[in-house]
Amino acid sequence: MKNKGKTKAELLKELEVLREERGKGVFKDIAKSIQVEKELRDSEERLKILFDYAPDAYYINDLKGNFIDGNKAAERLMGYKKEELVGKSFLKLNLLTLADIPRAAKLIVKNLRGQPTGPDEFVLKRKDKSKVTVEISTYPVKIKQKTLVLGIARDITERKRVEDALRESEARFNEAQRIAQIGNWELDLIANTLYWSDEVYRMFNLEPQQFEATYEAFLDNIHPDDRAFVNKSYTDSLKNKIPYNIVHRLLLKDGTLKFVNERCETFYDGAGKAVRSVGTVQDITERKKAEEELGESEEKFRTLVTNTEGIVYMIAKDGTILLSEGRGLSEIGVKPGQNVGKSVFEIYKDYPDLLDKIRKAFKGETVTTEVNIGGVYLRNWYTPHINNKGEIIGLLGLSVNITEQKQAVQKLRESESKARAIINASLIAIVLLNKKGIILDSNEEMARRFRMIRNGMIGKCIWDLLPESVTKHRKEQGDYVFKTGKSFHGEDERQGIWNEYFIEPVRFEKGGRIEAVVVEALDVTERKQSQHKLQKTMDATIDTMSKIIEAKDPYTSGHQYRVCQLAVSLAQEMKLPKDKIEGIRIASLIHDIGKIGLPTEILSKPTKLTDIEFSLIKNHSQIGYDILKSIDFSYPVAQIVLQHHERTDGSGYPNKIKGDEILLEAKIIGVADVVEAMSSHRPYRPALGIDKALEEIIQYNHLFSRSTLRIPEHPDHRSFSSSF
Repeated sequence: MKNKGKTKAELLKELEVLREERGKGVFKDIAKSIQVEKELRDSEERLKILFDYAPDAYYINDLKGNFIDGNKAAERLMGYKKEELVGKSFLKLNLLTLADIPRAAKLIVKNLRGQPTGPDEFVLKRKDKSKVTVEISTYPVKIKQKTLVLGIARDITERKRVEDALRESEARFNEAQRIAQIGNWELDLIANTLYWSDEVYRMFNLEPQQFEATYEAFLDNIHPDDRAFVNKSYTDSLKNKIPYNIVHRLLLKDGTLKFVNERCETFYDGAGKAVRSVGTVQDITERKKAEEELGESEEKFRTLVTNTEGIVYMIAKDGTILLSEGRGLSEIGVKPGQNVGKSVFEIYKDYPDLLDKIRKAFKGETVTTEVNIGGVYLRNWYTPHINNKGEIIGLLGLSVNITEQKQAVQKLRESESKARAIINASLIAIVLLNKKGIILDSNEEMARRFRMIRNGMIGKCIWDLLPESVTKHRKEQGDYVFKTGKSFHGEDERQGIWNEYFIEPVRFEKGGRIEAVVVEALDVTERKQSQHKLQKTMDATIDTMSKIIEAKDPYTSGHQYRVCQLAVSLAQEMKLPKDKIEGIRIASLIHDIGKIGLPTEILSKPTKLTDIEFSLIKNHSQIGYDILKSIDFSYPVAQIVLQHHERTDGSGYPNKIKGDEILLEAKIIGVADVVEAMSSHRPYRPALGIDKALEEIIQYNHLFSRSTLRIPEHPDHRSFSSSF
């Protein structure tokens, strides 16, 4: 042992010394402890001051979300006193919106795991029901061996308002750029980086993520023909330190061509070195197109005005001529532009009527007038020139040379006068009627026939002047013309006077509706009498020719007359026109005239003819044609006579024609000829009867059947003949 061998007194002395030293150490420890506690209290006070007066809200809550402590900023932020917060959770205080509660719960879970959170945005509902936007960060902390959560909440309401306002401003700015088609750009000349606004990207049909915005890349989108010009404009601007304003073209990757207006200004540092350029780009493609179209339109207008046949004027409100163009100027001895700048009131001072019209136009009327300038007749139109405010700022005028028209009108009047004289001297009675039969005009001959004065007829109704016996038919004929637009031709006879008349539709405008009809009536009494005499002469001639044939062939006496009766009846039954029926009548009366050229002994032979004799008989059609072909009957009589023995199957004579080659008139006479011959007695045979005749007709002439012939079955010739 260390103290072995020492005396008791020595040991006691050492013990006393130890006691004294220990006492001194204790006093020192106590003093040090007191000092530490004082420093700790000072630190806590400083921390408390920092905690209480920190600008952000500091608060402490447990892991269940219950508030334990908070600073003054927390009180101000939430609107509650600290004693109102302590012990209560954010749910109980209803601080969070329903949408934010799930997110807050997730943050507490992270805190339970010892993880910090944030910053996260929340909307807090304050005690006074107002709302604030906060940014919260949380940190798990150990206090007295207990895990608590330190929360720091910063009021960002104002910042959010400013950010929202900035976003809204940016959105409005971008929208304004889109609408105005103006984009902005900035080139950092130190870093060689180029900033483009969204509108510039849209203008270039590019996506920001697909385009490296540099000056060189920008030049690559310029039209090749404009690239050097754009680059020079920019470099000159840098060199001369002046902004530039240019128009150039873009040729985009998809081949789209655009026109843009580019403006640029460059900024320099203290040493005069260019550091950045800012500018705008505006898409003016539509404006350029409009300018080109406007230029073309102006050129067309100028060409139209310069080459117009008349004169185009533009006159200021004080009467000064602003524009005077057109080919018509030379016609009145004025050069283009010669009167520009002069007063219309001075130029036309000798034409007071014209100036009166111009003054009316200045008051808002559209006027028309005619003036004779040195033998040249001009028709003038003047209309107010009104601006977009509805104010009259001048006149627009047009003058057209109507000298030829005036002369033509004069000639027309003279021509009408002559025509009227001719019409009045005409023997044709002419009257113009509207749809109601009102007389619109008439010539002297028509007035004479009604025993009236021409002017006295106009305005009267024609139906009141005509006899009732003809009024109905005339109305029907007029209605027909009005309805169909076709002409009507007719004849009538009253009191021994024959009239031939025509009713024609009248359109006062080409292609327009029928406004009236003109009736032309010609007295054809003398012509009718002459025709009647001629007809009697012709009938007598034909009757004589028929009797000559009967004298040659007494055994067939009356044959041609009976054939005529049959043929005419058939033609009437078939409702053929009157002129065809008349042709059939004449041809049938002399259809056998060719027998004049045949030997009498053959014609009157009482026995059956030999083949040679029959071949001679066949020649009578050709002989008849040769006799008649030079006579103008107004009908094809010679051809009918030639063909009346032809048959539709080609078995007839003399030319063996068939079907439609045979005239209808010849077919009808052929049928009548067969019926009459077979039903009549001959020297060489008795009558064969109607049935035999009908069979013969139906066999060789396809035009008829028993039902279409409608011939009664009479047993003897007398009753047969009397049926026609």
